[in-house]
Amino acid sequence: KVNKMLKEYVPDHSFIVNVNNKNSAEYEVYKILDSYNYRIMTMSKAPSAENMVEVFAKDIQILLEKEFPDIECTVDSIKLWETRDSYATWTRGE
Repeated sequence: KVNKMLKEYVPDHSFIVNVNNKNSAEYEVYKILDSYNYRIMTMSKAPSAENMVEVFAKDIQILLEKEFPDIECTVDSIKLWETRDSYATWTRGE
């Protein structure tokens, strides 16, 4: 059940855009893709791997609490690979 939830949430093959940067080319592309119902993930800051892992951690925690209200589930860490050799991590409390 958790794997299914994560597969639906994680934006694999999606366009990721900072919606607060309305004067950018990326925002113009976002508007076009949105009109075609393309899979888009919006963020309120730059879509860097470092920012994405933080957003993922918060969002996944909320999803877990909704899906499993009677079980204490906590996201402790997330690692997002950018390339084979480069990744960003988020760890609770850091």
